[in-house]
Amino acid sequence: MWGDAPAAIPTETDRFHFFRNNLAGLIIFFTEMRLFLNLFVQWVGFTLLWLVFVFQLTAIEVLVGAAASALTVFALQTALRSEPLCFRPRLRWLAQGWRLPGMIVADLWIVLRALARLLLQAPSKGAFQLGRFHANAEDCRASAQRALTILYVSTSPNSIVVGIDREKATMLIHVLEPAAIPKLAHKLEE
Repeated sequence: MWGDAPAAIPTETDRFHFFRNNLAGLIIFFTEMRLFLNLFVQWVGFTLLWLVFVFQLTAIEVLVGAAASALTVFALQTALRSEPLCFRPRLRWLAQGWRLPGMIVADLWIVLRALARLLLQAPSKGAFQLGRFHANAEDCRASAQRALTILYVSTSPNSIVVGIDREKATMLIHVLEPAAIPKLAHKLEE
């Protein structure tokens, strides 16, 4: 107390280190808060999506939805850490989505015929088709090309993409009735 030496006056160097250390701490804090807020927003979004799907607002549905959403966020973050998303489509690939309504309407008749064959116990015409598909690169463009092809071709009721073999540059599609590979898949290769 009385005999203690007076506190040293901080020098410019001390002030710099104090500011730098506190600034680093603030940056880490705000980075962690941003990550927490991101995870929280994802969790709330998945919980709300759950409640929309079940269309019930009961305590048990909210609790189950919250638990399922937490599991979903955990699985999503784990998957993203193991392999980050890489998606860089061309605008003309996205614009090909206008063809989907026509494909769906045309394929609806195929589904109705397949249902009639099933009801009449006639043999199914379902088959696997192998087609050429040349988006076999590892870059973000090829990844977007493969993802959009799977989405567009599988949206129509007659066909679903089973898989794309990048090494052999082929795409395996299951169809209810044999048909040509949708033009949309070829448009995405241009």
